[in-house]
Amino acid sequence: YMAMPNEPKPRGWEELLKDEVNRWPTPNEHVVELVPKGSGQGKRALDIGYGAGRHLVYLAQQGYDVSGFETAPNGEGFAREKLTGVGINPDSVDLRTFDMHQRPWQYTDGAFDLAVAINVIHHTDVHGLKDLEGTVDEVYRVLAPSGRFLATLASTENHKFGKGEQVDSHTYRTPDGAEAGIPHTFLSFDDIIRLLPEDRWKRIIIRAISGEIPEADKVLKKSGALDHLLVYAERRPSGVAICS
Repeated sequence: YMAMPNEPKPRGWEELLKDEVNRWPTPNEHVVELVPKGSGQGKRALDIGYGAGRHLVYLAQQGYDVSGFETAPNGEGFAREKLTGVGINPDSVDLRTFDMHQRPWQYTDGAFDLAVAINVIHHTDVHGLKDLEGTVDEVYRVLAPSGRFLATLASTENHKFGKGEQVDSHTYRTPDGAEAGIPHTFLSFDDIIRLLPEDRWKRIIIRAISGEIPEADKVLKKSGALDHLLVYAERRPSGVAICS
């Protein structure tokens, strides 16, 4: 995301990670639910927007050969520290720093058996929904056939939906809180169906959940609000015909 002239610059992911309260220590409950203990032996996983590294640790502990990328340059230092702290050699994890919106990503086709994106891909650029569609296309490219995609995204039930400058029908620049100025794309169940078409994805779970948010934003959230969507899907092989 690039600020326009005379526009307040977003705080940015690097600044957010500097605050320890935003470096969440434990894995997301849905990752623990859907990535069982010991399930990664002989498999490769990609953590999209790894932040301070909590899911890098969890995936490595389940036996995955782990790769991850993060936009914030300071993320790698925090991730290496977290990995070292639990006895994992950080050099055994492929850590990269690049912008999710710059595609193609730095991976070969079909490189991974699992891709995890928790609280990440709904943070779009100025192209909003089109950018999110491009991200999902890229996830499809880097997953092997039958690879799994696990993500949480902001839903249209989110308290931020409809607030701030509108980018497109689904996307608004958040006006306040820890992520002020950053475009957020909000999706409904029907939007997820369109985002993950049946000829490319076997949709296993689409579930309304109460999402994790930065500590500074918790005063804005309604208690227990189902403001995010959990998505778990399997990549179909290219060119597969689906019979109804």
